[in-house]
Formats: sequence, structure tokens, C-alpha cells
Amino acid sequence: MNSPKQISKPAVFSILCGSLFFIPVIGVLAGCLAVALGTVAYIGIKADPTKLRGNGVALAGVLFGIVGMIVIPALYASLAGQALKNLDVEELKANYKVELAKSERVVPQSP
Repeated sequence: MNSPKQISKPAVFSILCGSLFFIPVIGVLAGCLAVALGTVAYIGIKADPTKLRGNGVALAGVLFGIVGMIVIPALYASLAGQALKNLDVEELKANYKVELAKSERVVPQSP
């Protein structure tokens, strides 16, 4: 009697790690792990297709991992670059000088 195919455990862990792609630092690390596990799962499934299944799950984990490693950091870098572009350094310097002048006027008196 044929036993049912089991889903590959590395494929499941791959998609779990890949689903963390949106978390800034963890997403990159989990993305690397997702790609590695997804690749191991895919190779394992191809080696023994009569016992294992989960090609789609492994592929999804790899794709999520790639998004976590490349696309999300690029998006964050783009947003940070835009924020720095909009930063008005001259206004910050002027505000600093005003606050510095205020603090110099308030001199505590000694008893």
C-alpha cells in the first residue's frame, strides 16, 4: 500500500522564514535562510518525488527570501535617500544657533 507523500520540512521552514521579509533586519537574515532552505527542499523533492512533495512551497520560500534580501532593503535605502534629500541642513543650522543663543542667555547665578 502506498503511503501518502509528506511535504518537505525544509520547504515549510523556507516559506516561514521567507514570510518574515518585511521586518527590516530580520528580513535579510531570514531571507538568506529561506533561499537556502528552499533550495535544499527543491533538490530533496526532485531526488525523491515518490516520498516528498512541496515544490510550490519551496519556490514560494525562495521568492520571499529574494524579496527579503534584495527588494525590501532597496526600498528602505530609497526611502532613506529621499528623506535625506528633503532634509534642510541650513534650517537645522539656523535652529541650532537660535537654541544655542537662548541657552547662553540663561546663565545660572552662583549663591
